[in-house]
Amino acid sequence: VLQDRFFDENGQFDYSPTHMEVMRGYKGDTFIANGQIEPIFTATTTLLRIRLLNGSNAGVYNLSFTDNHPFTQCAGDNSFLERPVEMTSLLLTPGERAEIIVDLSTFISETITLTEITENKAFLHIQVSESLSNNTSIPSELTILNRWPESDAVNTRHFILSGQQGQLYINNKQMDMQRIDERLTLNQIELWEIENQMVMDHNFHIHASHFLVLSRNGNPAEVQENIKGYKDTVHIPPSETVRIIVKMSDYADPDGKYMFHCHFLEHEDAGMMGQFIVEET
Repeated sequence: VLQDRFFDENGQFDYSPTHMEVMRGYKGDTFIANGQIEPIFTATTTLLRIRLLNGSNAGVYNLSFTDNHPFTQCAGDNSFLERPVEMTSLLLTPGERAEIIVDLSTFISETITLTEITENKAFLHIQVSESLSNNTSIPSELTILNRWPESDAVNTRHFILSGQQGQLYINNKQMDMQRIDERLTLNQIELWEIENQMVMDHNFHIHASHFLVLSRNGNPAEVQENIKGYKDTVHIPPSETVRIIVKMSDYADPDGKYMFHCHFLEHEDAGMMGQFIVEET
């Protein structure tokens, strides 16, 4: 679990965001992994599989290993990828998850570090043992996902992320616990288009289901290979639009409310959140 935090002189969390930090998101100056500052993990296998979660308030992490050492992503938020993806860096926004596999065979008896590139700060160190067990491999195919055809979609919804003067909105509305913003029908396939009209990063998270990312800015080729599995959180950089396909296949309840929101903590707290319900018909 990767996070950034401010600490006071007593070693306690300091959470005192300014107005600007509410708008931009609160980002600490100390990086921690599983609650520790630069922990050291001893690896004893040639291939090391790591499950990563960006648990920060608002940090967009661009992650890499020592000397841009390559690794393989095998899974994302909600599923395996259909095929492993070779990478040298990984972008994770708050709430996003990824499973990666690192080949440590060239680091025997050495240390390899997972670093956030933008801030040039270490998250954790992996001390590689002098003797590694090697009894596994990465398959060329991992799973087969059910990809709903766009032609089966019965509805298209549009969501605009915007804000001004410390207030943040989805479709010009702030979160209201007494209001239902969207009503979805069980087992219907829908297209959702989420547009970020601001000059800052956001992401978009949906409760109760997962989705597939179809395009960025109208172009399917802009969808990175490592986010082509089932997702529940997707990065939307400034002035970009993401198109997803979603199906609510469980938990119809006229009184059970779910949420969609930006997963940056200060952004959802400032109003960038809405509610939906799933109905039988």
